[in-house]
Amino acid sequence: LIPQGYLLELGYTSDGKFASAQYSITTDNIDQLVKPVEAKYGKPNKVIDTRLDNIRRWNLDNNMTISIYRSIPDTGIHMLIKDDQNIQKFNQEIQAAKTAEAEKEEEDRINSAIHRNEAF
Repeated sequence: LIPQGYLLELGYTSDGKFASAQYSITTDNIDQLVKPVEAKYGKPNKVIDTRLDNIRRWNLDNNMTISIYRSIPDTGIHMLIKDDQNIQKFNQEIQAAKTAEAEKEEEDRINSAIHRNEAF
């Protein structure tokens, strides 16, 4: 980890498989993250350099992708490591949990309204 790091988010599937990790640092120097990754994995497979975006992406042999990016006006640099297979399951599980929570909130709201009407 780099000293300017301010955020580390990890994602795992419900059966404990790694899905993703995002690490963010407070710097505008993308090379602070790019150089160590290049030293280990070589040059990135994809590079996007525009006035607003600065992206480097490595596609690794084990279904893993590493992306290092900065998008203006964001002031930090972010590294996203993801397992391309497990991230799909992870995202589906997150969506299912959100749907279940919304359904529960709706059921609670209806039950509360019924209870209020029964009190009269």
